[in-house]
Amino acid sequence: MKSFPIKQSGFTLVELMVAMTLGLILSAAMVGVFTTNQTAVRTTDELSRMQESIRLSFEFMAREIREAGSTVCAKNLSVVNVLNNADTVWWSTWGDAVRGYDASQAFSGVAIGDSVSERLAGTDAIQLLSGSGMDTLTIVDHVPSSAQFKLNTTAHGIVDDDIVMACDYSQASIFQITNASDASETMVHNTGTGSVGNCTKGLGIPRNCTTNGTPYEYSPHSQLVRLNATAWYVGLGSNGRPSLYRATRSGAQEIAPGVTSLDIQYLVADAADYVDATAVVDWGSVIAVRLQITVES
Repeated sequence: MKSFPIKQSGFTLVELMVAMTLGLILSAAMVGVFTTNQTAVRTTDELSRMQESIRLSFEFMAREIREAGSTVCAKNLSVVNVLNNADTVWWSTWGDAVRGYDASQAFSGVAIGDSVSERLAGTDAIQLLSGSGMDTLTIVDHVPSSAQFKLNTTAHGIVDDDIVMACDYSQASIFQITNASDASETMVHNTGTGSVGNCTKGLGIPRNCTTNGTPYEYSPHSQLVRLNATAWYVGLGSNGRPSLYRATRSGAQEIAPGVTSLDIQYLVADAADYVDATAVVDWGSVIAVRLQITVES
């Protein structure tokens, strides 16, 4: 019987190389698409976080700007400030409930510099004070001679050295608590103790820096609240990039990274248009604030 050779088939080396090349091209294209999609997702996520952070910061700033100069009792109250050297520190100068600083103007609250949390040169800043807040307390009794307040609760959250405002529908007083305890409704606003301290026990108008000063008794149902004093500015963040900061008496907190600039202008009563901080003569006459935030991704 005659035998025939078995015919074998397969790929040549050239065909294999062409197939491998096409496979590598396809794989590279898939990796490129994946990388592009991953980058787009990351960019979108970072943009969303940035927008949310700036939105919350803007709303927080806007609320504090609207509340500046207000009290929990009534509008346009006469205010007495009995803190020692009340006009020498930014967080107690009530006469300037709104005060701005242009790019070249320094303020005592935060130094201009290149260290973390210091204010960046060439950026605006604003200081805001108010007697408004969510932690308003009700006064049950006030004894001016012993400088004691009794509140409606022991859960008042007030501690020694807190700066507070008491008010009714006649006046408001800014002073420091010298003795407070969460075990008692009673707290003291004596003279000569604590950081800053009070120049008098008298909370009445006019300010009289003697021991008893101008007596004034806050009647039951008057209100007491922590004085809200903040400063907003752009400083160097912890990651080495510019950030939006909020400063209080106790220090500065980084609020929103990526904020590179604040542009703040002010509208003075009877003025035709907004002006920079350097053009404002009387800060008590400011009736509106225009704010622009510049952000980098």
